[in-house]
Amino acid sequence: MTGCGTVCLHRSMTSTRESTTVELRPFGDDDVAPAGLLLAARHRAHVRSQPLLAASGTAGVSDADPTAGVTEASRAAAHVAELWTAAGVNGWAAEGGDGLCGYLIGMPRRGAAWGPNMWVEAAGHAVTSTDLVAPLYARASESWVADGIVAHYAVVPAHDRTVLDEWAALGFGGQHVHGIRSVDPGLDPVPASGVEVRRARSDDADALAELDLVPAEHQSRSPVFSAAPVPDRAELRAEWATGWADERYPTFVAVRDGVVVGATTCCLLVESSMHLGPARPDGAAFLGFAAVLPAHRGHGVARSLIAAVLDWSRRQGCSSLVIDWRSTNRESSRTWRALGFSETFRRLHRHVAY
Repeated sequence: MTGCGTVCLHRSMTSTRESTTVELRPFGDDDVAPAGLLLAARHRAHVRSQPLLAASGTAGVSDADPTAGVTEASRAAAHVAELWTAAGVNGWAAEGGDGLCGYLIGMPRRGAAWGPNMWVEAAGHAVTSTDLVAPLYARASESWVADGIVAHYAVVPAHDRTVLDEWAALGFGGQHVHGIRSVDPGLDPVPASGVEVRRARSDDADALAELDLVPAEHQSRSPVFSAAPVPDRAELRAEWATGWADERYPTFVAVRDGVVVGATTCCLLVESSMHLGPARPDGAAFLGFAAVLPAHRGHGVARSLIAAVLDWSRRQGCSSLVIDWRSTNRESSRTWRALGFSETFRRLHRHVAY
């Protein structure tokens, strides 16, 4: 769906004593290519802060290299086009005297847990000036709320404090963190003595079901309050009875004194539907699940598991390992940062209430 009508903004550039008029209008097919240019420029700045994102294909080379710049913009425009052709999409563009200077595209995610929602994905927004964030969101969200869509999400580069502050001023709070780390063997955490890590096997199904409940139960409680239902143990047991053997999602278990006390599942990042566009660097692995029994924390189980995942990632030819976690899960926030992950994007959330 698209909005109707346009609105003009008058912006005063106090540093140069100049004024410019910016027109806000519905996003159209002809805006995809210039939006790609904006996204590529935004991502180049992001890569300067987080070099591991260079492999995402929209940045990573010198701004002075016009040949590479064409490739970047083409890849970035493909990310924008992928969003723009999704079902239920809604977008707005900001145009000034020099052409497109900002855009915002929202799209719904399917799934009962989300309710009526609109997402501004990592490739769904870019601006030349921070003061365009609010008017673009205002125009887009006007139709969302009119349609009863009050859950809004935005995936925003974590390095840009001014943009994060602008989204916060619009009522958005932190919900999720995307992180990344190198798989360079010289940076691996040292496995703990007394912790054996091995691939999961068929007789681990009961232990894996128990471990699967650990993060689900934890995140259902305060202060996380996840809306995802806590799964049934018997259903988890049935899933793990065969799931442990899926080679696309290898599962590792950690054993102490003969007991399985931790587990993790990984895959190639392309298998994840939650990391799209610039948030999906090429050649990356993904840590999709990790849990340690509470009584066995503090003994190096997590770092032993991560060392195994990093080794697997290198053997797949990956250059980085990506993860995400709830920002309100303080245990996860401390653990993953301590294990070398740094922020790349933040998923922000606003629920419009009257």
